[in-house]
Amino acid sequence: MSFATRLVVPAAALLATWLTLPVQAQEFAPLKKLDTDGDGAVSLVEAETAARSQFASLDQNHDGSVSETEFLAARQQLFKLADSDGDGQLERAELRSRLMAARQ
Repeated sequence: MSFATRLVVPAAALLATWLTLPVQAQEFAPLKKLDTDGDGAVSLVEAETAARSQFASLDQNHDGSVSETEFLAARQQLFKLADSDGDGQLERAELRSRLMAARQ
């Protein structure tokens, strides 16, 4: 089993399970974005759509799998977004700021 399969399949299943829980979408902004029909919950179809979109953004060469290199490149991009002063280190304030922005 490839690295991508071992990592992505369980992550997508966990995401789908978590996102299908009936939650008032307006209470948590990321869920509201996924709740495309506006019914206040994220359905399995909505979760699968989000998971496919996330997978497609990770699969940079569009070969149908996410390599370790592609996965690590995405993590590096997230690190750079959080490192607002560009010093190559995350201070608590930078991490907190990025996490708060992600909740919006």
